[in-house]
Amino acid sequence: MKVRIELPSPWRQPWFPDRGLTVFERTVPSGNTASNEAFQKATKWFRECNDTHEDCSAGEIPEMPDRVLDIAAEDTTSGIKLVKTNGKKARYACLSHRWGEETSQATRQNVDSLFDEVPWDYLSPTYQDSITFLRKFSKWHQEQYGEEIRYIWIDSLCIIQDSKSDWKKHSLKMSDIYSNSSITLVESHRLHTDKRLFQDSTSRRGSKHVSIRDAKGNDHELHYRHTIYHPTFMVKDDDIPVWKRAWVFQERLLSRRLLIFGPDELSWQCASHHKCEC
Repeated sequence: MKVRIELPSPWRQPWFPDRGLTVFERTVPSGNTASNEAFQKATKWFRECNDTHEDCSAGEIPEMPDRVLDIAAEDTTSGIKLVKTNGKKARYACLSHRWGEETSQATRQNVDSLFDEVPWDYLSPTYQDSITFLRKFSKWHQEQYGEEIRYIWIDSLCIIQDSKSDWKKHSLKMSDIYSNSSITLVESHRLHTDKRLFQDSTSRRGSKHVSIRDAKGNDHELHYRHTIYHPTFMVKDDDIPVWKRAWVFQERLLSRRLLIFGPDELSWQCASHHKCEC
């Protein structure tokens, strides 16, 4: 849905051609980043980028990072397990996020069990939402391009957290890991207490409408909503902690495409465009 507002042109001056009414037209955001409407917007942005942006071209299928999560593992109950790629080439996604107390981690003690299966309940809510989205996105990508994206790289599970040597090894590969990713999902919430990737803002940001009658007696429906602030990694915003983390800043700079899950809407950033739902 779009909102259309017409106002007298501010340029109506004797020396300036009369342009009549100035038209402002804005899209009404879905209000829920887990909704089908938001998903359709995300796939539209991806398709436009993948098909028309030369600077964002994925090129050849890349070699995956040393370890990734397979989110379509048929030999597990959860459908998820950590896998060693051994130089395998495949499309994959990344997650960029701020760690919290509930962040799931791979350690020397549990990594072998994660190769067998990553239980759904072991995943933090942000990770669960990321995998839920990617499974749906992978199915769409398979239908559109004949390739699934069944792998995702998440730092806390793909790097052994209590191994300095593993951290050092992967730190040197960050540029390749993020730049070769087909898409990076970004958790970008105003409050660290918002522990999920998906957010529903309809109660506080949803579009409202009023009926009005113009001077000629014609009835109209006027839709309105709160202004949505649009931070970027180049703009400081103290209300969104994740933007201030140097590590996350690096991940955004390196990624080819960013699908940003904000508190109020989805937004998109690539080498060619920066778009949002509104």
